[in-house]
This record gives sequence, C-alpha cells and structure tokens, in this order.
Amino acid sequence: MYSIIPIVFWSLKQLEYIIFLFFINLFAFYYVEFYSTADNVFFKFPENTLLFFNTFSIILSFVTIVLVILLFQSQVEKNEKLLQNKSNALKEINSDLMSKNEEILLQNEEILEQKDKLEKINHTKEKFFSIIAHDLKSPFNAILGFTELLLTDKIIENSEKNKLINIINFTAEQTLQLLENLLLWSKLESGEIHFEAKIVNINDLILNDYSLFKNIAENKELNIKFDMEDNLQAKLDKNMFSTIIRNLISNAIKFTNKNGKIIIKSLRNSDNKIIVSVADNGVGMDQDKITQLIDNDYISSTLGTEKEKGTGLGLKICKEFAAKNNAELSIESVLNKGSVFSLIINPG
Repeated sequence: MYSIIPIVFWSLKQLEYIIFLFFINLFAFYYVEFYSTADNVFFKFPENTLLFFNTFSIILSFVTIVLVILLFQSQVEKNEKLLQNKSNALKEINSDLMSKNEEILLQNEEILEQKDKLEKINHTKEKFFSIIAHDLKSPFNAILGFTELLLTDKIIENSEKNKLINIINFTAEQTLQLLENLLLWSKLESGEIHFEAKIVNINDLILNDYSLFKNIAENKELNIKFDMEDNLQAKLDKNMFSTIIRNLISNAIKFTNKNGKIIIKSLRNSDNKIIVSVADNGVGMDQDKITQLIDNDYISSTLGTEKEKGTGLGLKICKEFAAKNNAELSIESVLNKGSVFSLIINPG
C-alpha cells in the first residue's frame, strides 16, 4: 500500500525515487510474506499485545487508503488545473491569432476600399479634365466664332444675324447648363450639398423650371404639352427637385427631333405616390443603353439631334438627388420611338 504513495504523489520527473521506494517496499513485502517465520524475525510481539497491533494495523491500512485516495484526487485536480491553464493559454493564443487575422482582414478591406476610392477619384479627375478640355471648349469656340463674324462682317442680313444670335444664345444656354452640372457634380463628390426638405407645390416648380427652356423648345419648334393634376404637394428639397426636372426637360429637348413632341405629366397614383414624368418621341434608347444609365458609375455623353453637347453628368446627379428625396428615377425607352423618364416620389 505504501509503495503506491510515491507513484501518486510524485511526478514522473522524479522517476528514480519512485522506482527506489517501490522496490524497497516490494522487497520488504516479499521478505515478510515468504521468508519471515516465528524463528527468524527480528522482533516478536508478545501474545497479549497482538490484538492491539492487529487493530492498529487495520487502522493504519485504512488511513493509508484514505491518504492514497486524497493524494490521488489532489494529483488529479492538479493535473486538471494544469491542463485547464494550458487550454486557457492556447485559447488566448488562438484568440490573439484570430484577432490579428481579423485586423489583417479589416486592413485589407480598408486598403481595397481606399483603392476603389482612389480609382474613383482618378476616374473623376480624368472625366473632369476631359469635360474642361473638350465639352466646354467647343461651345466657347462656337460663341467666339459667331460673335467675331457678327463684329467683322458688316454686310450680314438681319435675318442671318438673328439666326446667328439665336445660335449664340442657344450655345450659351447649353454651356451654362454644362457648367451648372459640373458645379453640382463637384459639390456632390465633395459632400458640400446639404439636404433641406420643405413642403413644395410640384406643379409650380415644374412650370418655373420649364420656363428656362421655353426659348430653346421654340427654336427647335417642339410641341410641348402639360398634363398636371391639381394641388400636388410633397416634402422635398426644392433645389434638388428643380435640378432633376431641369435635367429631364433638357434631355427631352436635346434628344427630340425638330417638330417633335414632349409631354410633361404630374399625378398621384393609387399608392399615394406622386409621379412626375417627361415623355418624348425622340431618338430613344436600346436596353443596353438603359442598363448603362442605371449603373451609378457610368457617365456617358451623347450628342443631341442638333449636335447639342452634354457631359453625361445630368442623369447621375438626378439619381443621387432622387435618392436623397426618398424618390426613384424610372426609365422607359424604345429605340427611334422615344423615352419616358419618371420621378416616383414616395409619400411622407
């Protein structure tokens, strides 16, 4: 029994002590069990004390068993604690590794996001310089050329002069719109535009915005019709809404042939949504072009029926302004038959 105690109590690092005590106890047990007799024992207990020593031996054996159990349990708990500490240490290491991996992933995401932003900035910069170098240069050259002709050629007839003046006026108005879109676009990109919603009269704003294009529409001999429901009001940012309407009317005029037809509608549907639409019977678009226009990252310019210039920024600005006003822009078009651009304003 006592030979088991070293095995339980000591660790395997003290293996030599365990082996030594184990064999000492084993030798003692073997000697007493097989070689000790009444004649050759070193010490013989008196007969009258045998009961005492037998009882003492039983108690000592019981205590030894209890001690072995306690020592064994203590060692088990010690081993469990050691394993738990090692497990906790491994968990901490794993947690640190996971945390570092998450940090690396976040850093990679930030790097990719910054890369996308830089690519967008570069694309924006390239587009901006392209507009400055080409789209704005051409109309200014036209204005300068016609004004120089008017100044130097004194034999131009009045009818020809009026025609040139109308062209200059038309070109100037188109150039002004390009500049306005550029300014709005730059403010959008830099986050300088702030949303301020108020209750506005939809029809009043539409008519006011159309008045800016009345001369252009008349010069192109377009038939403009209005179909507007009375008393349409909504909570909108007035400037953003007007910017959308101006761009839609301008595009309709731009892509409608001479003597063409444009219908401007405003109504409230069964879902209590206000629909403002600008429909034309102009050049129209195929589905691929519509898909490109719906893509927010796509900026493209197409010449109008009278070679009118544009930056392709107008529709992009319209979509962003519509989103800020809890509205959406819808496009329906058939190539060579016309287009319908609708602003769907949600209630509230």
